[in-house]
Amino acid sequence: MFKGFNRLTILTVVAVVLSGLGLGACQTGATATAFDIHRGVNISHWLYVTGKDAATMEEREVRQLHDWGFDFVRLPIGEVPLFRDDCSFNADTLALLEEALTWCQKYDMRVVLDMHLTRSHEYIVGYRPLFDSEDDQQRLCDMWAALTRQLKNYPADFLAFEPLNEPAADTDEQWNAVAEKVITTIREQDKERVLVIDCNKWCDVRTLPSLRVPAGDPNIILSFHFYEPMLLTHYLAAWRPDYKVKLSGVRYPGQPVSDMEFDSIPDSEKHWVEPYMNVYSKDWMREYWRPAVEFARTKGLKLYLGEFGCLPSVGEEARLNWINDVVDLCEEYGIARSSWEYKSAFGFCKWSDGSLNNEALKNALVK
Repeated sequence: MFKGFNRLTILTVVAVVLSGLGLGACQTGATATAFDIHRGVNISHWLYVTGKDAATMEEREVRQLHDWGFDFVRLPIGEVPLFRDDCSFNADTLALLEEALTWCQKYDMRVVLDMHLTRSHEYIVGYRPLFDSEDDQQRLCDMWAALTRQLKNYPADFLAFEPLNEPAADTDEQWNAVAEKVITTIREQDKERVLVIDCNKWCDVRTLPSLRVPAGDPNIILSFHFYEPMLLTHYLAAWRPDYKVKLSGVRYPGQPVSDMEFDSIPDSEKHWVEPYMNVYSKDWMREYWRPAVEFARTKGLKLYLGEFGCLPSVGEEARLNWINDVVDLCEEYGIARSSWEYKSAFGFCKWSDGSLNNEALKNALVK
């Protein structure tokens, strides 16, 4: 049966077949949608914040992202800048949004329109009455009804909707119930629009198999975010006091902190580091993602990594090692991804003008 094949060849063929039956089967078994995306980036701090924390964006920056090899952007929006109290549009912000969509169409950049922050769901500060308030849930539906009407003429192969960024409900079923309401609202007006559905607990990949997705709707993409291990990706993050333990370095791949250094950490701070005293690698990532990948495969839906990134505070070697492993795993198994972010702390360009300031990071993201 195997005449002409040596043992190494046979083992190689078997390995490829087994790989196809595992993680890679997720994407090969996915139903094709008109919305075809591969390498993207998040445009942060622009249309979802106001005041001094808001960034700017210009047409030349969209062209620049396209020229570098990105084929889509995730465009976060916020309730406060975009909607008035009566749920009508703020004309100035709507104009910025539609201008951005025009630029993206011009340069063949698809868009995932992400409802990043709402008055009833502040995922960062922990204010999340959305899941207990029928009125707040109705308002989220009303905002998406308005957006669906306003943006209905944009082609389905260009613009997708993401109903809520990083839902953080107490239970997965709470998020399922809210997501179902929003999906139904959008589908009443637009049955072809691709909807990007985040999983619960800040889009933790481990909760993705608990998503209740509409049966018979091929225009769904399942989304997760990935920042593990957080001690590495958020080391010394100003907004995370739990990652401010001063260390000689945080390493990747391998164990982020050596046993010797862990022993030297003050006892009052050990609880912040102890959960990360494991060995991290691409193989570890593969196993961590596996249940979600298998779930997407069984549903015949595409899987999408909507956010990932690492702060420069860990040093370039560990940062790029981690980024390369995430990107390689996405490339290997056909998972679309959008990095967090274009400018600012996690990004590869200057906040002031969008000029490139980390070519190695940019190259890793578009390979």
